[in-house]
Amino acid sequence: MMSGNNNFNNLDPSEVLEPSSLQAYEAGLNVIWRQLLRLNANLFVLKKLVNFPYDLVIDPQHPFFELVEVALTENSILVITKLVTDQGKEKESIIRFKDWVREQIKERYKGTFDHMLSERRPDIKGLRKASKKIKPLRDEVIAHLIVDNNHQLEYSGDMKVAFQELDSICEQLNKLFDVLCFGHKYALLPLDYDSRVEHPAGTDPRPDIEYYLDLIVQDSHWYKRPDSQYWKLEREYLSQNELDLLNEYRKKFGQPEV
Repeated sequence: MMSGNNNFNNLDPSEVLEPSSLQAYEAGLNVIWRQLLRLNANLFVLKKLVNFPYDLVIDPQHPFFELVEVALTENSILVITKLVTDQGKEKESIIRFKDWVREQIKERYKGTFDHMLSERRPDIKGLRKASKKIKPLRDEVIAHLIVDNNHQLEYSGDMKVAFQELDSICEQLNKLFDVLCFGHKYALLPLDYDSRVEHPAGTDPRPDIEYYLDLIVQDSHWYKRPDSQYWKLEREYLSQNELDLLNEYRKKFGQPEV
């Protein structure tokens, strides 16, 4: 039977769970939370990199940022598959933990919990669907190299996973985790990346990744082009999009538009 409230926002986990399960609940929640913290941080940085104008400010022969993008993507896939697809008594996943938590909830709150889970059913379905695509990539390429008798990779799927797909999966995981927290909010980003954090007056509010990318832009030939004696001629060959982007950076760095 459902409780009078349709959420647990005003209740402590100790009120909702059987007393004997509280310590295990806190331990399991902490395990899941640390993985989600890593995943959200990965994707925060990855989004900055994906949207960065490499082709304008960095020599294409320099592979550093491409390597960073690959590393963050593969690590994110590993985290997602751990949280969604891992099975077995000793392997913690958010799906397994969800089922365990329901068993530990006091009878009078089970209806409320089931109602909250029903609202997340599309997210759970989406997680399972997405995992079917990325798990083979994890199993056969990232974590292992599965080859045939001719030493060719057996994996025949897409070797790339779009940032938008990872971001969507992460959002679904965050929503399910929120249910498992009974409405109590956990920080899912490092403080430096959390837009809700208020920075002291006079300090630089930019996240570290944004700060470093801005330094690269400011040091680039592309950004310094308006200082060249040939700027008037070069400006004629810029697309409107490129000029808008240049002026966006100049405005950000306190420089007049050109």
